[in-house]
Amino acid sequence: MTSIHSPRALLSLLAGAFLLANCAGRPPVPLESVAFEVAERANNNAPVATDLVFVATDELADEILKLTAAEWFRERAQILRDHPDEVEVVSFELVPGQVVPMRPLERRGDQVAAIVFAKYETPGAHRVRFTDQTEAVVVLGSDDVEIRP
Repeated sequence: MTSIHSPRALLSLLAGAFLLANCAGRPPVPLESVAFEVAERANNNAPVATDLVFVATDELADEILKLTAAEWFRERAQILRDHPDEVEVVSFELVPGQVVPMRPLERRGDQVAAIVFAKYETPGAHRVRFTDQTEAVVVLGSDDVEIRP
């Protein structure tokens, strides 16, 4: 019988735990509802196209998280054609000064990532990833986006 104290048994146990953790992937995104607050002079006083993007796989989430908002909006149609079952998008067109109260999100299945992209006229990533919150307020400031729990 092998003891857990032997180096070989301990190494096997650690390797198995590592493989199991990597196979499990990220836990599902718990986000259930969202609200929006838009600054009075947001985006040089112009509407802000805003996408909530839900991604079902770790690999695709990693790729999408590399995109700036400008790249996302430019490539969105092709990404959705290439990955119809892995990406879900909820789009908004928000105007300066607008407040959208907390509203439930209807999503299909579990996703491993939720990201908000805001299409500002100024350069920048304008992208934020939701973490472990079930409710969040997306704040579209004068020149960038942030998330408040």
